[in-house]
Amino acid sequence: DADVPVRIALLKERQGGFSWVFCQVVLWLISFNEHINAMHVAHDKRTTGRIFSYLKEGHEWLADAIRPQKVTDTKGELHLLNPDEDERRAGNIGQDSRTFCDTAGNDFAGTGEPVQIAHCSEVGKWHKVCDPETVYGSFANAIQDEPGTYIFLESTAHGAQTFWHEMWLDACKMGSDAWNGFTPIFLPWYLDERNVAAAPIGMKLGDREDSEFGNEVFIQEHFDLSLE
Repeated sequence: DADVPVRIALLKERQGGFSWVFCQVVLWLISFNEHINAMHVAHDKRTTGRIFSYLKEGHEWLADAIRPQKVTDTKGELHLLNPDEDERRAGNIGQDSRTFCDTAGNDFAGTGEPVQIAHCSEVGKWHKVCDPETVYGSFANAIQDEPGTYIFLESTAHGAQTFWHEMWLDACKMGSDAWNGFTPIFLPWYLDERNVAAAPIGMKLGDREDSEFGNEVFIQEHFDLSLE
């Protein structure tokens, strides 16, 4: 809906490729909208570098006719040029929009930046490297709650009573006064046919809530799961 701000919280399986998907969504938004600033925040430097590589690759894969010219793609920032009308007629496309990457270990991530789009990766692990509320608040509170703004949170589960866990629970309160404004999307592991392993011979499922993994018999029946 173009008339409302976009806020998405994705609870995902591992290795599903969703960080890449969100990077391409952000790239599309900055490639075809003028004067947009976007940021990506990951839980560690390695993941930050990988996310930046997704952005650069996505830009290179765009067709020549629609690929904006780059001003720079160094130091974790991809800046797209905004040429004048003559340059546009000559095929030089750009929007003077940019996206940059930061790590959650930086308590002042995004501070002082006029950001309209934020993509937060593996939020469930942020509590291992920082105070998530401080980091998130440093940029999210500066993103106006207006149409044309986007915040994408995506993560696997990583513990209970964490910042991500609480954000997810509040996202699931849609329709109540306690809702945090995020649309929750849950993509469990069993939707991916690759997440299958041979069941051990003689494998038995727990049938009580107090067993090690809960009532597995109920879980299997409720979600129509095989032993594998």
